[in-house]
Amino acid sequence: MMKYAGFYPEPTGMGGFFMRIRRIFFCLFLYAVSPQSRAQAAPPALDAYSLGVSLFHSQNYAAALPLFQQAVQANPADAMAHYYLGSCQETAGDLRGEVLNYCISDKLSSDPGLRAYADKAMDKLSLEDQDWVEQRLAAFSQPPASMPLSLATPAPAATGRFGVRLSTEMSFFNLSDFQADLDTVNSAVQGYKAANPSYNYNLQTAIPFLQAGLEVNPYFTDGQDTEWGAALAFWPATSVTYAITDIHPQYFVRSKWDLSSFELLLKGRFYFPKTAPKGVRFYLEPAAGIQPIALHWTDDYQHTAATPSSNQEGWDAGSTALGAGLLLGTVVNLGKDALFSFSAGYQLSSASDFQGTWNDAGVPSRNGAQGSLKMFKDPSTGHRSIIFIPNNPDLLAAFNENQATLNDCGPFTVDLSGFRFKMDISYTF
Repeated sequence: MMKYAGFYPEPTGMGGFFMRIRRIFFCLFLYAVSPQSRAQAAPPALDAYSLGVSLFHSQNYAAALPLFQQAVQANPADAMAHYYLGSCQETAGDLRGEVLNYCISDKLSSDPGLRAYADKAMDKLSLEDQDWVEQRLAAFSQPPASMPLSLATPAPAATGRFGVRLSTEMSFFNLSDFQADLDTVNSAVQGYKAANPSYNYNLQTAIPFLQAGLEVNPYFTDGQDTEWGAALAFWPATSVTYAITDIHPQYFVRSKWDLSSFELLLKGRFYFPKTAPKGVRFYLEPAAGIQPIALHWTDDYQHTAATPSSNQEGWDAGSTALGAGLLLGTVVNLGKDALFSFSAGYQLSSASDFQGTWNDAGVPSRNGAQGSLKMFKDPSTGHRSIIFIPNNPDLLAAFNENQATLNDCGPFTVDLSGFRFKMDISYTF
């Protein structure tokens, strides 16, 4: 037999037909078993998923992550691909992506244990990231038929939400003018003791330095990092008192100032660092507004050296302080939309120009008189005391005052400035 170019001549007839059939099947076999043919014939998602699983079990999570991203983009309904992608994102520190893909995996193939784990991880996310996950889950429920789910596109802009915050707070303050008045009373009592030692005069005083308050603060948040709102705080009455007694139980002097106020504030809250979960964040809270202050003073006395010998007198007065403050705080996550926060800072608030009405049971000519509160400074001793000056000059004599008294008067001030501490619970709707 002759050979042509190294080949046997092709048989003719039925033998040649069967040889051609065998050659075709042999070529198809070589094509099927070659790696190049598998890469071309198999679906890309299947290749990416299979290679990703292999890398995942080799603990090469960084290399597996982009392969699982390819797999879920090509086949969004693959629950296991979403699970593996979420696991890789967890090792990479991508908490937002981890939660999203675990939730999608559970949605595609219910797994209560996985969902519980995802819910706990969700609580660690910021409000903005929680909104991102929820919007993506809602979009995934009905994915566009012509477009695969993309996890790389930016999240939609966060919409604003409203919330409310309830607070308890403690504030230190310095009631210096009240203290000056008590110092004057103490000096007078020391004089009584020196003049009449046998009378055994006794002075008891109380002046607070701390006050408790309650606050409600509706607010609007434009995302995870900023809040704006208005706050209404109520500070119940706190009292400054003194009582003078001696060996005669029927003789006494008892004075009491009740001070109460409320605040109407505009405030903001700025969280930082911006990318940290809520449970480890801090915030600055500036505030500014007004603080109306109400004062009620009563003076009961019974002795023979005055006219009348016994009486109950006093006044009601008020003024409005301008206030501003700054707090630094930290927050603890209580759930998806609830926060507990603690803060400390300093508040400025001071008021003068107190106007009011005198009440007098024993002297009708003074009862109902309109006037203002002043701080009188005795020119001979330097002692200062709180006095009521009627607006009508004709009533000065009725109050045992005169024009010279007015010349030695200055403004009476209630200074509520001081350090402030707050604890609050917030809920965003």
